[in-house]
Amino acid sequence: MSKELIEEYLINPFTLMIRRIVKEGKSITEIIEFEEIYYSAESPLSIVKRNCGYYGCDYEGRRNGTTKLINITHKAPILLESHTPIYFFPTKSPQHELCVWIAHDQVKSSRKGDTNTTTVVMFRNNCEYTVSISVTPFKTQMLRTAMLRIEYEKSIERIEMYNLLKQSYFMKASEEGRPYRPYK
Repeated sequence: MSKELIEEYLINPFTLMIRRIVKEGKSITEIIEFEEIYYSAESPLSIVKRNCGYYGCDYEGRRNGTTKLINITHKAPILLESHTPIYFFPTKSPQHELCVWIAHDQVKSSRKGDTNTTTVVMFRNNCEYTVSISVTPFKTQMLRTAMLRIEYEKSIERIEMYNLLKQSYFMKASEEGRPYRPYK
């Protein structure tokens, strides 16, 4: 695994987790991808907020979308990018120094850590990381994110169905018109 310091990080489908760590006496952000690890001076929340903007929406808009779809306001998961789609959830209040942002799609399993306040998360690449959150709240965050994913997909299906019905109506309406008669 390479360890590279970067200025701006683009969250992508290979991103597993974004967390604050202490390295060489300094608090920095560790960004863990499927096969790479990067470091940044930017906070995890700043990375998430900037990436929301990169993908065409602001962070508050994404949070408001979560609230409208699943009525969650605290530790709200977000749909970061809708075309891939990329869903992330925080382990604590997003403003908390020790908040870890986890990619929902990348979690393979989880189990209780060495203490009651930690969870060991296994990602799809079979790497395990311990995060500072109890197992029950971790599973709650996983379920909330799954709810967000389901509600978002249902809303997309409703829009697609509406567009199909609308298209069908206009096609039928145009067929029921008077027959075409060219001018003479």
